Amino acid sequence: SVSATDGIFSGKVGVGTNPSYSLDVDGTQSRFTRGGKSLMLNPNFANANTHSSIQVENGMGFSVDISSYGEAMLLNSSGATFSSSVSATDGNFSGRVSASLDGSSAQIKLSRTGSQTGVSYIGADDTNALRVFDSSFATLLSLSQSGAANFASSVSATDNLFINGSNP
Repeated sequence: SVSATDGIFSGKVGVGTNPSYSLDVDGTQSRFTRGGKSLMLNPNFANANTHSSIQVENGMGFSVDISSYGEAMLLNSSGATFSSSVSATDGNFSGRVSASLDGSSAQIKLSRTGSQTGVSYIGADDTNALRVFDSSFATLLSLSQSGAANFASSVSATDNLFINGSNP
């Protein structure tokens, strides 16, 4: 047991282990406290060997800040907020995915990289429940809040096309 009011350590410090790093802690959970608030780190959450956890006090958020760029990500009880774009190589989502952008009708960009590249955008606004845009933001398709569809060009079909549900 070591006790000190102030201290400077050089080299490596180990808590519960022989250190391999500047600070090496072996234990179930580590807690850092400042101003009555705590941050806990747990390298093996629920002893499940599946993931680690970073836990903050109830009512607080957790942010990742990048020096000179400010807050890059904020996690709190409302969800996750990113200050820039979010990208993924492959993603599977369950539940509802929400995208919003203040003052823009195009909220989601769809793009293909590599061969046969292409870009389009989809979104919604106060007039349209759905809008599809090309890479220059020209509207290709709009579906109004009342259900009326508007196509920027002609509509064609390789088989029968029925209008208003009846056969001509």
